This record gives sequence, structure tokens and C-alpha cells, in this order.
Amino acid sequence: MRLSRDSAQLPEIVVTPETATPAAPGSAGDPLVQLETRRFDRYDKPPFLQRAVVIIDGVMYYEWTTVEVRVATDETPPATFKLTVSEQEVPRDSTSAFRIVPGDLCDVFLDGFNVINGFVKTRQVFYDGASHQVEIQGEGNVGRLTLAAATSQTGELPKNIPAIGAISMLAGAAGVPTMPIGGLSATPLEQHRITPGASAWEEITKIAPQFGGMLTEWFGSLVVGDMTSAVTVGNSVVIEGYNIVEAREVIHLGMNPGQNSPLLAQRPGNDQVSGADAAQQQTNSSGSGGGAGVNHATRSLMELPGWSQGLMALRARHESIVSATNEILVTIGLVGWQRPGIGGLWYPMADNVIVDSPMLVLRQVPLMLKAVTYTQDDHTGTRAAIELVNKPGSGAVIPLSKNGGGEQQPQNIPD
Repeated sequence: MRLSRDSAQLPEIVVTPETATPAAPGSAGDPLVQLETRRFDRYDKPPFLQRAVVIIDGVMYYEWTTVEVRVATDETPPATFKLTVSEQEVPRDSTSAFRIVPGDLCDVFLDGFNVINGFVKTRQVFYDGASHQVEIQGEGNVGRLTLAAATSQTGELPKNIPAIGAISMLAGAAGVPTMPIGGLSATPLEQHRITPGASAWEEITKIAPQFGGMLTEWFGSLVVGDMTSAVTVGNSVVIEGYNIVEAREVIHLGMNPGQNSPLLAQRPGNDQVSGADAAQQQTNSSGSGGGAGVNHATRSLMELPGWSQGLMALRARHESIVSATNEILVTIGLVGWQRPGIGGLWYPMADNVIVDSPMLVLRQVPLMLKAVTYTQDDHTGTRAAIELVNKPGSGAVIPLSKNGGGEQQPQNIPD
């Protein structure tokens, strides 16, 4: 894999939000505040406008026939892209996607906004007497963690290291910076042995749930967030009959745990903890979604040793939060890649979205953006599909209308 990029002759960045940048809480050093500022940094000159542009070794590639870019929470990997091009003639040396090979470091821009800093992972080429076709697939920088082995000098992490410190150490060894957001707990792991042969990503995804960490990627950094305390900065409104092309709503009571959901764990014994105290540990999590009053059986096993009751309580809390989040999934199809009325691209774990649709039960309930898929082709044009879920820590969701009831006043349509 190439370790450096040649510079490209890019136009000067012009900050051109559709409206003023929304005010964001927190200090200037808050990653959420920094994201809200950075997402308006845009190259507003051709060939960037209304296109997907990939820059590799100083060369811009933009003659794509189909574009698909996805950024998501708790997916492996969290940021991916797939681009295809079909050429009818012998490729030109300076612009042909036939020159792109796996291992190339690249930056992906959509409509002039940087969405992925990553690398090419797969190249597929087909040609016959009439055409040449190439498909390029790649991942964001966090994808390195799935390829790199989890390593430390001793095969163990430092004793009593906070979980976020453990994740930062594993990611940093693979060359991936870590960006914590929200009030992540500093509860320590008494010890952590790396599983032989495990990738850095496999170790990180075992550690993150122990303290409520959700994972995604922004600008090449691994984002670890406690979304019960982080304040989402976007305030987009999507409206039926105005900017919604298609919508799908799923509310699933069975995803939410009951009032008493056991979490089981074990840990190695020592002089202080032994016998049943080490081998039969248990704590409970309680549901927090709309169906929390309906008890049904759930039981979870902690992935790591239960080093302390505090750590087990955090893991149980995470189980409840994820279950409540999965209770609601609203998928909205929109024309264009930018956020309506606000501008800038969508980013999971940062955007708060309100859906104003009389056809949906969950009308005007704030939801969190879990994933976004950007696409472009000659059939559907330029689209963004946003996947919205129940906001962690928001408590029980009470629908404001049923069966499209007309008792609510619609949101104002953005200018």
C-alpha cells in the first residue's frame, strides 16, 4: 500500500453553506463542533460540482457511470465506496480509471465535499470488442483495521487501561487516529489479552461495547461515541411531498429488552475474587424504548471478563441502548447528496433528523442518523438514502400521530 500521495492542483476551497452554519454546543475543540465546521469546506469548481471525484497520486478521476458511497455506524468497515466507468475508446493516459489499482491511497469527494479518506481495495476490469469497463471498490482509512493484526509488544495491553485508551492504542498501531465523542467512561479494563491472530478491528469491536462505544468514521479517523451524552449537531427536516422521494418505516417491539434483562459474565479468580463470585457474575439492564413496559426474555453474555461491577453495568447499559436503537428504523430517499436546507454532507452519529410525513406514525420525532448511502447513475440521478434510528437515551418514543392523523401542524418548509 502506498504511504504517500502526490499533491493535486485543486481549486481554492470556498465555504458556501446553503444557510449559516448551525450553532453547535460545546467548545471549539469538540469533535462535533469541528465536524460541523469542516463539512462546509467545499471545492466549488468543476469537475467537483455534482460529481464524485477520486484523487489518487495527484490525478483526478471523475468520469464515473455509477457511484455508491456508504458511511455507517457499527458496520465492517464503516465507510466504503464503489465506482464504475465504461469507456468506448482506448483509455486516455491521464484520466483513465484503468490506471487505478488496489493499494492506491485516495480521497473521495461528492459535490466538492470530502467524504472518504481511504484506499482502493478491489479492481475489476472487463473488456470486449465494443467496450471497456472497470469497477473500483475501496474503504475508508478505518478499513485498515480489518487488515492489520492486533499487536502489542507483550500480547497484552497495559493493566487498568481505560477502554477508550485500549481502542486508541490498537487503532494507532495500525496508523488510524481515534476521535472520541460524548462522555465516554474511563472505567478501566483490569487487563486485556489480545486474541492471537485477531485483527485490530476484531479486538476493537469486542472492547467498544464494554463502555458504550459506537463506531463510525469521519475523514479517515475512527470515531468512538457515547451517543447518550453526545449532542447531535444537525437539525435537518425531511418533508413528505417536498423533498422525500421514498420512505420506509419499521417499528419492532421485539428488539427492545424488558425491564429485567440479565447480563452474565465470568472473570479469572484471584486472592480477592474466587468461586461463584468470579464464575457466576450477573447484572441487569432495562429497556428504554417505546416497548419497555412489555417484558420478554433476553439474556446476554459479556464478551470480555467482568473485571468489575462498574464495567458490567456499562456493558448492560450498552445492550439496552442498542436494543432500543434497533426498535425503530426509518429509511428516507432524497434527491441530492446534501442535507436539505442546511447543506453539507450527512454523517452518522452527528446528524439529528426530523421526519415530517403524515403517512408515518413516527411523525416529527427526532431521530439519529445511523447510516447514509450516496448514489448516482443515469436511471435515478443523484440520491441519498438516510437510515434513521431511535435516539439513544431519548427514553420512550410516543408517536405523535397514528395513521396519518391530522392533529399536528407540519414543520415549516426550509427556504
